[in-house]
Amino acid sequence: MTKLAQILMHDAFVRSVVRQRVAHITGRTLHTWNDLLATFPGLIGVKTGHTDKAGWSEVAAAQGRGVTIYATLLGEPSRSVRNADLAQLLAWGLAQYRVVPIVSARRVYATASVPWGKRPLRLVASKEIVRVARLGRPLTERVVTPTVVSLPVRAGDRLGEVRVYDRGKLVARAPLVADRTISRPGMLGRVGWYAERTLDHIGGWFS
Repeated sequence: MTKLAQILMHDAFVRSVVRQRVAHITGRTLHTWNDLLATFPGLIGVKTGHTDKAGWSEVAAAQGRGVTIYATLLGEPSRSVRNADLAQLLAWGLAQYRVVPIVSARRVYATASVPWGKRPLRLVASKEIVRVARLGRPLTERVVTPTVVSLPVRAGDRLGEVRVYDRGKLVARAPLVADRTISRPGMLGRVGWYAERTLDHIGGWFS
């Protein structure tokens, strides 16, 4: 029943019908039997049902921030019990999700070595990515960057990527960029660097 509801809710006409509380057809006013449409925030359908043998049943869908969940109850003893149990189930389901930044803008994800004695270059995310995440289900983060970068490099140059996976499925990716500009040293700067390195080596012979 849940799977059927999910398939049906892909149809725009079905979605528009199942969330109506009142309909006017050929001079008649019809009221829905889906009581939760009036009492549960975010409910968007789907279908109630009742027979003596099947009991009070319902397939429901509710929307939260960035997520739609489905819940199904079959064979409940009364309409009121069905409504109360389903409301609790939907509330619990929606509470299992949060909208969170899974890629943080300007966070330092890696550093790369830079030649000519420059301090390491920090690689940061160029943008923030927000997704719905399930509580208690960790996301896996993979950072792909070079260990050494050549000069010159400009702030904002793309030098890697961060990828976020949910149970092996890629759910987000964002470029990693240089956080500052570093120029290639001129002739005098390079000569000075070599001279300093040479003196360090000579000093090491006598230490």
